[in-house]
Amino acid sequence: MIKYLVSILIIGSVVACGPKIADEKLAQIDELESSLDSAAERIMKVDSAMAFELVNTFEDRLAFLQYELKDTLPREEAFFVDGWFRMRKSVRKFSNSYVAIVNELKISQQQLKDLRFDAENGLVENEQFDDYVALEKENVEKVSYAAHDMMGSIEKIIPLYEKRLPRVDSLINTYKVETE
Repeated sequence: MIKYLVSILIIGSVVACGPKIADEKLAQIDELESSLDSAAERIMKVDSAMAFELVNTFEDRLAFLQYELKDTLPREEAFFVDGWFRMRKSVRKFSNSYVAIVNELKISQQQLKDLRFDAENGLVENEQFDDYVALEKENVEKVSYAAHDMMGSIEKIIPLYEKRLPRVDSLINTYKVETE
């Protein structure tokens, strides 16, 4: 029992005597957290289930138009289908990066919480803190840029997709009826 008590006192004195990080430096963490929160908020505005349903529907229609549609289309329809194909880059950007970006946001948020805890409890030196903040700032900037870039693409595509989907479906259904 005495060993435990002595261990607790030693640990407590080491932590109590640890370096204190200035409040101005801790404010840097606040700024980084705010940037991450902004990116996360933008991502959460889009219903991910609906967006992934959009991706699946889009890809199904795209595959049909690309591989099944054998007839030459009238000029107007050809331009319309080309517009559908041009949406591919944005849809795939969202599909390929959404999960990774959400995970990176969560990791960065946790890293900042851990850094704040360590700084507030004297577990990190001032010089180390500056290095850690610089590294976290770089990570936050990258993930925030990726999140805003991805969301900018999908936010532009959703209204176009919703507007064009009925016409794509009509074109596909007409083709299916005519080829049966």
